[in-house]
Amino acid sequence: MRKHILQENYERMFGTLNEGEYDDLVGKLEKVVKKHFSNSTYTVRYSNNLLPAITIYFTLGKKSNWSNGISHNSPVKFNIHVYDLDKDKFSFEPDGIRMTAKATNPHMAYSGIKFPTRKAKVTPEVLVKKVDKLFGDLRKFIKKNYDKMDDGHKWVKKYI
Repeated sequence: MRKHILQENYERMFGTLNEGEYDDLVGKLEKVVKKHFSNSTYTVRYSNNLLPAITIYFTLGKKSNWSNGISHNSPVKFNIHVYDLDKDKFSFEPDGIRMTAKATNPHMAYSGIKFPTRKAKVTPEVLVKKVDKLFGDLRKFIKKNYDKMDDGHKWVKKYI
């Protein structure tokens, strides 16, 4: 199977990365997420499709909790992207993290509460600490704002 042109150009400029090179880091990140949200749905994955990257996919709860079994119906769903793996410092970039809450206006079905995050350039050791802090703070954030959640999402209590 032919490689994508971007991947070919990247390998020509920077060389190739060994597929298992980041297994330890991926394992550490999985442990961190599991420490805070062991019963939720998450995946930590290394990919070298176009550019080498690690992505953490997180959805609060399990499929049986989500309305119609659709992950986007979870009150908290986001991704964290880690790229520039071939450089001294990785780029750490969480998506905009929002928690679904009761509607604040009568014309809205739901409202959202923003969880503050920042992009950063980090070493692998700092990355693990930063992800640990993010998920620890997220747990506190959800507990703090639990009363603002819609009644349909009160199942969240057993996950925090």
